[in-house]
Amino acid sequence: MKQTIFTLLIISTFGFMSCRKDQLQQTIKQYDSVQIKNYMVANNLTGFSKDLAGGDTSGIYYKIINKGSGDTLKYSSLIPLVFSYQTLDGTYTNTDTIKNHLYDYLGHVQVDGLTLGLQTAIINDLKFSGGSMRVIIPSRLAYGHSGSGSGSSTVSNNRITGNQSLDFYVSIPKIEPTPYDPVNHIRTLTTNTYDTLSIHKYLADSTTLKGYTKVESITDIPGSLGPKNYYWYKITSAGTGTYYLTDRTSIAVNYTAMLLNGTVFDSNTATGGTSFYIGNLTQGVKEAFELTDNSGNSLVKLNTKISIIVPSNLAYKLGGTTGVPAFSALRFDFYIVSITQ
Repeated sequence: MKQTIFTLLIISTFGFMSCRKDQLQQTIKQYDSVQIKNYMVANNLTGFSKDLAGGDTSGIYYKIINKGSGDTLKYSSLIPLVFSYQTLDGTYTNTDTIKNHLYDYLGHVQVDGLTLGLQTAIINDLKFSGGSMRVIIPSRLAYGHSGSGSGSSTVSNNRITGNQSLDFYVSIPKIEPTPYDPVNHIRTLTTNTYDTLSIHKYLADSTTLKGYTKVESITDIPGSLGPKNYYWYKITSAGTGTYYLTDRTSIAVNYTAMLLNGTVFDSNTATGGTSFYIGNLTQGVKEAFELTDNSGNSLVKLNTKISIIVPSNLAYKLGGTTGVPAFSALRFDFYIVSITQ
């Protein structure tokens, strides 16, 4: 009799525990779903669709902003990517679309530090270059229970804590081939349209940026119908003397090189400046230094102060360089310390 009662107690206990688990313990998929739905309601987000690729929901919600066109993207597609994101609780934001550039194979997005969910949403839902979308990614397809980053989770924007779903904006600018260059036998890939829009926005954001002159690059092939390369310059102090600057001219300058968000990635303000040959500069800067007036004299002279804004194709191109993200338009401010012909 005692054994029977003891057995019944054990069965009842397990039954009670099982009942509590069903009622109180959510799977991570259920947890993410509740958090995302609450976030969408609280922020009045409408017009979103569920990612249903493969016949089952991934937990991803997306809204196409621009549809894009062309060939369907694959994991092997080499793409430029602009992105921004934040956690649903707002404790972490990464929304600088000047800094947040990536140029790599779509299949490498997760390796590059972004999320599996973003890669999945691009493949399943965005699908085409030139497109953009907003996508909400559940934590299990983001940075999981471990989160991302280092440092204290109590410090805002210091790290992404575990089990945080993410709200992404993502855009894939069109890559445009330039016309075939019969002299150098090359065809360059660019993001000229995106760069030009970025520069126009930058110039319009502040009245202090008015007065720049737009110049077509000498690299453009006459009569071609492809995307044009332009740069912008503004002389803020005219300087003195008569010069004719060429690729072989050596100049010493003080300068500041920055992204269009104001981040300085290189500079020199030392007495006497730093020296280099004009021919060794990036294409857009070189061309601006070699501009001439109606008399054939260089616009850039001793003590000239000049500001130059260049698209990525006239700077560090799709790949970027140290301190410069992929396909970045840039601004350079120069003061001419000395000129050696």
